Amino acid sequence: MKQIRAWNPKWRTLRCVTFLALAAAMPTAAGGCNNAKPERPETEATRTVPVLQPGHGTGNHPHTMTTTSALTDAQRAEVIAKIGDETITLGQFEERLNNQPAYVRVRYNSLEKKKEFLDNLIQFELLAHEAKSKGYDKDPDVVSAMKQQMVKKLMEEDIAGLVSATDITTAEIEQYYRDNPTLYHKPEQVRVSQVVLATEAEAQTARNDLLKEIEANPRRKRQTFNDYVRRLSVDEVTKTTSGDVGFFDKEGNRDSADDKLPQPVVDAAFALESINDISNVVADGQQFRILMLTNRRPQIDKSLDEVKRQIHNKLYRERRDSAREQYIAKLRSAAQVQLHEEHLALIKNPEFRPPDLVPPGPDGTNEVPGLKEIQRMREKAEENGLIGDDTHESPEHPN
Repeated sequence: MKQIRAWNPKWRTLRCVTFLALAAAMPTAAGGCNNAKPERPETEATRTVPVLQPGHGTGNHPHTMTTTSALTDAQRAEVIAKIGDETITLGQFEERLNNQPAYVRVRYNSLEKKKEFLDNLIQFELLAHEAKSKGYDKDPDVVSAMKQQMVKKLMEEDIAGLVSATDITTAEIEQYYRDNPTLYHKPEQVRVSQVVLATEAEAQTARNDLLKEIEANPRRKRQTFNDYVRRLSVDEVTKTTSGDVGFFDKEGNRDSADDKLPQPVVDAAFALESINDISNVVADGQQFRILMLTNRRPQIDKSLDEVKRQIHNKLYRERRDSAREQYIAKLRSAAQVQLHEEHLALIKNPEFRPPDLVPPGPDGTNEVPGLKEIQRMREKAEENGLIGDDTHESPEHPN
């Protein structure tokens, strides 16, 4: 007599991925038998309960019902179905049923519906056995899917447990807050672009011409300024970035560089009130600048209570990531991984040619419909200071 085995949870993943391969191959297999396709019962159970994953609960589903079992241990051990030498117990059935999303679970309150659900589980077992007998458990796609599921389980149940959110102490949070004052206390900052000229006369002439062009076409205020930067500015560093100087505070301290800005430049920049406002000519030693305000950051001064949760989450993520890296490093060391990365150079990258967005028009162009209107909308937004060009950030607000 064959020994009867209970439904072993360790084989859930194998059954699931085995059936995935079987389901994918079913039309092909059927085609080899006089095109006779296996029938699938058109019951509500087969439509609402995925036959692919009856062995996988959905306990983490956001709408899963919380149901307390009323079964005794003896009742849970009762066998309700036997498939070959496998069995399904009443406790296993209840677990699968209650792990369904709430909107599915409520459809199976009647005895008849529970029978349909059980029949669905039996169908799955039958198909999984058939798939294994045909060698689908060794199919590369099935093996790969099973590995993915095993890694997912390992990450969720083993590695995730290496660190707990409760491990982060209040003292650590307070220390991080003290060690990183610039993250939570920042002075007001502005950002400008500049046209730099060698003489005051050149700068004044350029500013007058610039204002005239902007008055003639105010929608292109930012683009016009950028054109002047490219054509006239003698500062090679900022010339390639549309004159962008970066953010700086009232002391001239810059985010993007260690050197301070001259105080006359700082004072002129902070005197500008609105985005895209243009300064008078600013004298700076041997150079003369025309500034445009492109962004402004208000002062940030956050208390520990305001950022305590944020710091806690950051420290927890860092500690969790560190634990995972150490765990993998031990596995790598034990496995004695050997690399031959030089062979990667043999793989050729595919050639990519972006397709035309639209067929050429009568004039031979490929202009996208509505593109001119989008450009006008962008120019209007830039004029109002809502957005900048590609080298500038949009106005920021404190969190």
